[in-house]
Amino acid sequence: MSSKWVKMWERGEYNLYKMESVTTLFLSPYTRSVLGRNLRGLAAVQMQNGAHAFYITSRDLAFFNKFISQIFHSEKKFAEFIAGYKKLKKEFITTSQKVGQKATQMRQPQDLLSALKQLLIADARYMLIGQWSFFYLAELAEEKVKKILSADEARIVLTPEYMSQIRQEREQLLRIALLKPARPRAQRLRQHAKNFAWIPCINILDPQPWSLSFFQRELNAVLKSGQAKKELQSLRKTFSDNHKAFNILWRRSKAKTRTLLRHAHELSFIKDDRDDARRQAYFYATPLYRAIARSLRIAALDLLLYTNQEIQRALQTGKLLALSELGRRRVGYVLLIKKGKVVVKTGQEYKKFLALITAGQVIGHEVKGLVAAPGLVVGRAKIIPSARFLSKVKRGDILITTATHPDYLPAMRLAAAFVTDEGGLTSHAAIVAREMGKPCIVGTKNATKVFKDGDIIEVDANKGIVRKI
Repeated sequence: MSSKWVKMWERGEYNLYKMESVTTLFLSPYTRSVLGRNLRGLAAVQMQNGAHAFYITSRDLAFFNKFISQIFHSEKKFAEFIAGYKKLKKEFITTSQKVGQKATQMRQPQDLLSALKQLLIADARYMLIGQWSFFYLAELAEEKVKKILSADEARIVLTPEYMSQIRQEREQLLRIALLKPARPRAQRLRQHAKNFAWIPCINILDPQPWSLSFFQRELNAVLKSGQAKKELQSLRKTFSDNHKAFNILWRRSKAKTRTLLRHAHELSFIKDDRDDARRQAYFYATPLYRAIARSLRIAALDLLLYTNQEIQRALQTGKLLALSELGRRRVGYVLLIKKGKVVVKTGQEYKKFLALITAGQVIGHEVKGLVAAPGLVVGRAKIIPSARFLSKVKRGDILITTATHPDYLPAMRLAAAFVTDEGGLTSHAAIVAREMGKPCIVGTKNATKVFKDGDIIEVDANKGIVRKI
């Protein structure tokens, strides 16, 4: 592959609209005010397996890494970033709630346009600090910690001691299961569904929020197992043990390393918390996008094939994308920055870029990665390109995916082990694996391409090797 492009990440659940929002973010005036300049060497591409990947030039990556390093190693800047994150998170969620609530009453395109612009400003501000900066601050923290601690000590530092809202959902569901008689249980479950419907909303419009029937199935599974009390005790103990283990390690550490450990430990929680906020905001903003689709008289999911600028232009002029262009974008696309704007390339231009970034890839019979949670199991591989395929996972299977998300949790409870292409010790898969006590190997780069559904594989999460047997 050309040395110009460096892969940052790949995800199965994203779409063109989301990828364009990320790319546009780095052209915004707000980004320039925070970073000192905009980033222009960026590309977002739909891969052959349907996943979406983000690339950056080596020059812009070096610049961004330097910026992140300066934040991480400065007590003052790190504290300022924490404070800024909390402020922008509240702003993003509040703005999303307001525009979502008002959207049901909006009839004029100009009102919808104004609301969309408000949301996009709040989204971009939060995305830069909450999504990007803290994600890579956590990645840097992991890199630093692994250099000075043993593998077991690193896992202690990089495991949060506080429950994210998604972990709180499980705790509260277990509490509901322990209620008697059944009537108050049903009442509590309805409120529970309202409180946590947003969990799978990694994007606008798709995937759909969790319904009351989903939570009822989860509750029924807990009741059938008869293990609610035991699981609740185990969940509480996990976080209590994390708290104690980190404090012991921190006290034993040299004074000059304590700041590093504290920052890394705090980031292990924020990495989850930032994603909770994004999902809530997208959930609250969904009515706005449905209202826009109604106004434009198009299917709501077709909006996900438009860029932000194209949606705004459609609201201003009524001009929609041709059906033929939508068809080409469904096949595949690459987003590139040209003359300070994000452009969509399809057809032959897309194929050429895809060939460029995939040149030289070698597929074998085993992969190596980072041990996120130790253990050794053998099972049947199930390749999960996105959450839509989670029903394939049966008890004892090996869940293999690009990266896991909170909506993967029901399938993760069934799986015997997890293997991901992306991620490190603070990734969702890694933290959940340690909580569940299941073997997990992350950062394999290409496990989803090496293995196929039905392969019998061995996950050696002691050595960090996954092989077909």
